[in-house]
Amino acid sequence: MRRLLLVRHCESTGLQPDAPLTARGFAQALALASQLAPRTPDLIVSSPFLRARQTVEPLAQTLATPIEIEPRLAERTLAAEPPQEFRTAVRHSLEDFDQRLPGGETSRAAQRRGRQAIEAILQRGHRLPVVATHGQLLTLILNSIDPAFGFAGWESLSHPDVYLVEADGPRWSFRRLSDGAGNPNALRDEQYGDSRNLSARMALHARFATNRHGWFRWVFDRLPPLQVANVLEIGCGAGWLWRENRSRVPPSWNIHLSDFSPGMLAETRQSLADVNAHYVVADALSLPFVRIRFHTVIANHMLYHVPDRQRALRGVARLLTPDGCLVAATVGKRHLAELDALLSDVGVDQADLGNSMVTSFTLENGALQIAAAFDRVTLERYSNALRVTEVDPVIAYLQSMPVGRALTPDMTARIRGTVARAIEQHGAFEVATDTGVFIASNSPRGGS
Repeated sequence: MRRLLLVRHCESTGLQPDAPLTARGFAQALALASQLAPRTPDLIVSSPFLRARQTVEPLAQTLATPIEIEPRLAERTLAAEPPQEFRTAVRHSLEDFDQRLPGGETSRAAQRRGRQAIEAILQRGHRLPVVATHGQLLTLILNSIDPAFGFAGWESLSHPDVYLVEADGPRWSFRRLSDGAGNPNALRDEQYGDSRNLSARMALHARFATNRHGWFRWVFDRLPPLQVANVLEIGCGAGWLWRENRSRVPPSWNIHLSDFSPGMLAETRQSLADVNAHYVVADALSLPFVRIRFHTVIANHMLYHVPDRQRALRGVARLLTPDGCLVAATVGKRHLAELDALLSDVGVDQADLGNSMVTSFTLENGALQIAAAFDRVTLERYSNALRVTEVDPVIAYLQSMPVGRALTPDMTARIRGTVARAIEQHGAFEVATDTGVFIASNSPRGGS
């Protein structure tokens, strides 16, 4: 296994090769050095552009390691004169890799030299190189590993940004790390960088749910029964909805699966190799669909993570066909209340339980929010509960949550004791669930 850390530069004063970092960018570079130094990288390579070099200078000083300059890591020149609509020009260049603006470099040519540069670095045999480059070139390098990482991936990048690239023979992969500078994407990187946390939580439901029909099959039952349809899932995770229903998917469906986590989406692509689907790295606020309209959009337990929900809902409404619908799942106030009580009983503050974000969009308050963007909203609840007969799955669930970091060994032991006593006395640790879906549309339609 060979690996390297691919770094986008910190905040800079401009796009010129000699544009330095801003004062905030220099502070970011110091924070980045603090984050990366404990990983003890043994090689630092940079683009020749000043902002990239300054991004890794504090790290180089901390490790007493020289910075090597690699010309192939320079940012792609989009055009000789910066386009007035820069964002639009980048999007077009990432949709057509052979497009060339006057005086510019095609995405294909830039991707080739960027990929060659990191391959050459990996072949040198260092334990962990750090490679500093730029947003467009980093996007193109990651796109060479996973074509789903395109324009929306570029838009999601922060200053700075860090990706761990791993090469195991011909198999390459990547995942995003925390940027070390007040990461605005901590939810994506720490909770949903891959499916491990979600899988631990889903295992509790899968093993101990009293409703054996299954959540994902129940949700699929609520999708419009069309034989031909464009279907989009926002925040698809590791593709569980489609894994559980792969035999029920009409072959004429045109499926698009999006997630803000490249790592999660890579798992989805691998697990659904037999399902004809399109994959795109995107969050609910930057869905990159321009020419396609969807008959169904699915948002399964993710809208409470969206900071500007009204903007996202209006965007979904624009993406729907006139007779299309949104199927949005969330939870109610009583959902898993017994697990919250376990945490409260050992002294974890209510603010740390992770509920504040979820309670912003629930079965109780979600309908009014959706109604601001849709004419018709109905709610269907899923009847279920958990009857847990083992202690370890409860602990694994709690440790997979953000609050898991706050649990000391003593707290964990006390929780174990509480759950074990309930199982001994009552045969199971009973946990209430409260989940359901809103079905929303902007025109009357029959059935659900």
